[in-house]
Amino acid sequence: MGHYVCGIRFDYLCSSRYPRITYPFVHKSNNLKFNFKFKGNWYLKSFFYIGFPSFLAEMGISVFTIAYNIAIVSAAGTMGAAAFSIVNYTHSIALLLFLGLSSATQPLISYYQGAKMYKEQKAIVKYGITSSVIIGLVIIVIGQVFTTQIISLFGSFTPELIALGTESIRIFFFAYLFMGTNFVLITFMQTSGHVNFAIFITAIREFVLVIIFLLVLTPLLGTVGVWLAVPIAEFIICILLSVYFIFIKRKDKLTAL
Repeated sequence: MGHYVCGIRFDYLCSSRYPRITYPFVHKSNNLKFNFKFKGNWYLKSFFYIGFPSFLAEMGISVFTIAYNIAIVSAAGTMGAAAFSIVNYTHSIALLLFLGLSSATQPLISYYQGAKMYKEQKAIVKYGITSSVIIGLVIIVIGQVFTTQIISLFGSFTPELIALGTESIRIFFFAYLFMGTNFVLITFMQTSGHVNFAIFITAIREFVLVIIFLLVLTPLLGTVGVWLAVPIAEFIICILLSVYFIFIKRKDKLTAL
C-alpha cells in the first residue's frame, strides 16, 4: 500500500498524543516493539513529509492565539482580551471535535487509497464532510441561541463584557460551517498523494489568511473585523479546496470524490 499507510504522523510525536502512543510499547505485558530499521531513506522522508501538514496545523493554533490576542487588544483593550479568552475556550472544544473527526477518517482514507478501493474511500470522505457540516450547524445554533449561558460558564461579567462576548460568539462560530469540511478535505489530500497541496493550503490557512484579514478588517470594522477574520478565511479555504478538487478530478480522472 506504499507510503499512504506506513509510519506515524509527525505531529503525534510533537503533541500530547505521544504518551498514548508509547504506552503499549513500554508496558510490561505488551507484545509490541519499536522498529527503527528503515529500508532506505524513503521511509524516513515519507515519515516527515506526509505528517508535515498536520504539524503545521498544530503550530497554527499558537499563531492563531497570538495574532488574535494582539488584534483584539488593539481594538478593545483588556476587555477585548477577556472576550477572546471566552471564545478561545469554546473554540478549543469545537476544534477538538473536528480534529477528532479528521483523525478518525485518516487511517481509513489511507487504507482505501493504498488498496485502490476508491468507492469505499469516497464513502468515508462523504461521511466525514456530512458529519462535519452537521456538527458545525449544531455549534452555530448553540452559539446563537445559548450565547448568554455559554458566557456565564466562565464567570460573572460586566454588561459591557457580556455584550462583547455575545458579539464574538455569534460571529466567530460561523467559521465552523466550513472548518470541519476543510479538515476532512485536507486530510484526504494528505493521505492520498496530494501532500504538496495539503502543505500549501495548510500554510496559507494557518499563517497567511487569518493574519491578513486581522490586519485589514480590524482597522476598518473594529472588534467585528477581528471576529470575522477566521470565518472569512475558512470560507476562502473551502472555495480553494473545491476548485482544486474539481481540477484534479478532471486532470487525473480520480474516482475518490
